[in-house]
Amino acid sequence: MNNGKRVFKIGDVEILEMIISGHFGSPETLPFKLNEWPQVRPAFSRILARLQTAEAAVRSIADPIRHMRESLKAGEQLDGAMAVRLAEDPHYLQGIARRAVQDMPDQE
Repeated sequence: MNNGKRVFKIGDVEILEMIISGHFGSPETLPFKLNEWPQVRPAFSRILARLQTAEAAVRSIADPIRHMRESLKAGEQLDGAMAVRLAEDPHYLQGIARRAVQDMPDQE
């Protein structure tokens, strides 16, 4: 929050991507002045990277079997029975979340 107004919506990756890539609307819609952009851009980039990592982890936890399929190397096959057991195992799902936290870009 900035002066009682939301600066941006957490989770709105598309807006952050637009801001970072320079495809923003009028300067009045930005939560900072344009001359501040060189100082603000690295922070926005870090936030976007962290959100993307978190979003990928949530998707993997929500559909762990798809995650397993996408993680297969060339020539590997998924053992269906084992995949179902892992998908129901809270420790496996917790491992996905822990790896995502470890892989998140550092905050500064």
